[in-house]
Parts: sequence; C-alpha cells; structure tokens
Amino acid sequence: MSKFYKSWLFWAILSIIVAIIIGYPSWKDYFYDPGPIYSSQIEQNLKTVLEDSGITKNLPNYKFYILKPASDLKIDANTYFGSGGLKFSKRKMYVSLLEDILLRNKDQIEYYINREDKIVFIWPKNQIEKF
Repeated sequence: MSKFYKSWLFWAILSIIVAIIIGYPSWKDYFYDPGPIYSSQIEQNLKTVLEDSGITKNLPNYKFYILKPASDLKIDANTYFGSGGLKFSKRKMYVSLLEDILLRNKDQIEYYINREDKIVFIWPKNQIEKF
C-alpha cells in the first residue's frame, strides 16, 4: 500500500473514533430511558393503579392473576419508580415499576412474579388460607 493510502486510512479511522467519543452522550440519550414513573395524590385501588400506570398495557404478554379482595385494596398515595434502561427493553422497566408498587405496599399485598412464564400472582396479605 502506498504512503498516501496509509495516511488516508489512519485519518479515516481517527475521525471515526473522535466522532464516536464526541457523539456518545447524545447517543445515550437516544437509546436510554430513565424508566416509568407513577405518581398518585390519593389512595386508589390496585386495579386502577395497574391501568393508570400503564403496566397492563406495556406488559401484554403477562398474565395477571389478582384475587378479588386484592384488586379492591387501596394502594398508598406515593410516587413509584421503575428502573431505567434501554428504550427497547420496556418490559423490564414496567416489571420493576410493578415490583416497586407492590413492595411499598407489602403490609397489604403479597405477590409472586415469574418472569420466565410471564405470570403475576397478587393476593391480599394473610388471606391466602381462605382460598
């Protein structure tokens, strides 16, 4: 290879590396999503919270099994956060939002989430023996 082509190749590779380093912060904003947030000023029942937060809409492949007494339980007024991640992995973000809602209300609700089979069981605390 001639000296001209070697120098041209060197400058081309160097300019690509510089462009990647300079453009990385803007690419991160393009691909990264801070995660879903659900905020409520008043206590709402569980079924309303799942619909208003977008959990049931964004997890269409998940099957939710919620016992009737649990769907009527009042969820505390609070701000709930899902973990951030890449924009094309919304399923993980909304599952983490669901876990945050259920964890903060663990005095009323018990749950089991199977991510492999995409099944969510929710029941009222200390009332599973009745069923």
